Amino acid sequence: MTLPTDLIYNLRLLRKNLGFVAICVLMIGLGMGVSRAVRQRTKEIGIRRAVGSSDWNVLWVFIRQGLKILCLGLLLGGGGTILAANALNSDSIQLLRWLPLVLVSVVLGLGLLVLFATYSPARSLVAMEPGEALRDE
Repeated sequence: MTLPTDLIYNLRLLRKNLGFVAICVLMIGLGMGVSRAVRQRTKEIGIRRAVGSSDWNVLWVFIRQGLKILCLGLLLGGGGTILAANALNSDSIQLLRWLPLVLVSVVLGLGLLVLFATYSPARSLVAMEPGEALRDE
């Protein structure tokens, strides 16, 4: 028994749309989580600024933390993707043809997202006076 072509088309369209929504939710959640992690360390930024650290040294602490989280996620997610692609090797040759492009796009997109989500709140907190950052709730 074969499925009608319009049903197959609708199922493919649904799969693509759900994938797009999942990526959007992932990016929003990741960006908010990293941004919140930086904002929770406002007092630490105030102490570092009061002691005399340069703006770049304070920013680098947070960017390095974001990059560590990104690398861990890429190792786990990329490894899982490659394992899943190998498992689907016999079933879907079309999937494997697009896999390198998709992986590079996701790595670049998430990398830029993590850098922006780390840099933006850290930069605004570094611009605060040290005393004001220490009193911030």
